Amino acid sequence: MANERLFGPKTRIGLASVYHFADWQNPTAAELNENPTNDLTGSKWDLSCALDLDNTTFDLGDSETDDELSFCQTAGAQNPTDYNPEVAFTAFMSKDRYIVSDPSTRDQANTAFALLFARGVEYYAWMSRGKEPGEPFAIGDRVSLVRVITDYGVPEIGTGSNAKLTSTLGFRTEILWNYTVAA
Repeated sequence: MANERLFGPKTRIGLASVYHFADWQNPTAAELNENPTNDLTGSKWDLSCALDLDNTTFDLGDSETDDELSFCQTAGAQNPTDYNPEVAFTAFMSKDRYIVSDPSTRDQANTAFALLFARGVEYYAWMSRGKEPGEPFAIGDRVSLVRVITDYGVPEIGTGSNAKLTSTLGFRTEILWNYTVAA
């Protein structure tokens, strides 16, 4: 019990190709369990162990609102119109990050680098809380999906700290928040 409070909830987080899900509004446990080895030739990747806990963001920000009033509404009424997810991944960089084609040097850090360093690539960013990274998804698990597009990754390199790459991901209108996996 004390470890859960000290270290926070168990979280899995990663990316999936925009073509990975047959129906992105109803992802299945089988689809979420594909590519457990994080092979770059796959279409879904668990990047949990490569992402910096303090600098990675996967939140639902304040909604945009419609503040226009009709004669029937009370003063100050606001109607939410659009969600504003905030997704930014900060990945640790591996010393072998430029050798992503060599399977013997592949790890989550250089997989994250390969997926996030370029601009203009669309993915579904996904996050699930309650299980350890690498644990399989099951019916009843909750997952959030946000369609995003990459921007150029920004390296963070400093004396005495780990080298990292931060990619602030742009929102592309499709969002599925806290979906309960049904199949």
